[in-house]
Amino acid sequence: MKKIIAEKDMRLDSFLSKHLNIARNQVENFIKVTGVLVNDKKINKCGYKLKNGDTIFYEITHIAKDERGEYEVDFDVEIL
Repeated sequence: MKKIIAEKDMRLDSFLSKHLNIARNQVENFIKVTGVLVNDKKINKCGYKLKNGDTIFYEITHIAKDERGEYEVDFDVEIL
């Protein structure tokens, strides 16, 4: 598990998005599904308000770069 300390008051999803340099919607999905520990309490709410000095523990094993997925198209499409 990785540990970081919040340096200012802000939303948990915004903080992790900036800290990890990944899209906020990916962080939101991660928080909802896996959760993170803030001051040793499990948090599943993206909008949780961090306070300066809060300790955040997280473990991200994999975040998909494109959650929409890719689909193979089996028909011709005319491009104008």
